[in-house]
Amino acid sequence: MLKNGLVDQIYNIIKDKIINLEFGFGERIDIQKIAEEFGISQTPVREALNRLAKDKLVTISPRKGYYVTEMSLEDVQEIYEIRKIFEIYALEDGMENINFNELEKLKKKMKKELQGKITNGKRKIKFETDKKLHLLIVDSCKNRKLKEMYSQIHDFIKIFQRINPGFKETLEEHMALIDTILKKDTEKAKKLLQIHIENAKERMVKALKNSNLKKKGSAIFST
Repeated sequence: MLKNGLVDQIYNIIKDKIINLEFGFGERIDIQKIAEEFGISQTPVREALNRLAKDKLVTISPRKGYYVTEMSLEDVQEIYEIRKIFEIYALEDGMENINFNELEKLKKKMKKELQGKITNGKRKIKFETDKKLHLLIVDSCKNRKLKEMYSQIHDFIKIFQRINPGFKETLEEHMALIDTILKKDTEKAKKLLQIHIENAKERMVKALKNSNLKKKGSAIFST
């Protein structure tokens, strides 16, 4: 039974399910089922969903209900373009502020992920290292407004990182980027980051074209 901060807890639970692809794009969210699962009324569930609608993760359809926001190929491409602009600027602006110790730790984890058979556990670690690397770059930036604006698309970026199937390619691109940042070669690092994000976009678009994410987003991991 949920107690304190009921709406916050329901909000976080549903948000995590969306980001972890337990809810597919365009899937209807059953308010009654969630309320019954936690032994609560439907009111806090609706309040949580209204907050998620403000985050653009949920869409409200009058007289029909709440649905996970659907993503068109155009939406995906535009978010990646915005991401590229923000991250390249952040890298240039914050190169001297990046935590090199954390980058070294990430690189070691990535090397381990590349060894042996690809497992679901490794995929989970890959998602976490992916997220952490890009946040290290953005957090190093001194521009507060850029970080605020980046946070508005970050939930979608986390979803894309989950879906993107390029396991080996992504890790190799990340490691090359980390090596260049550690050498403080700003121009080369910016170029590698640009290429990496463009490649990620292409892999994501291909994955969306080849998979039915409305049924089960996590099924993409089996490809």
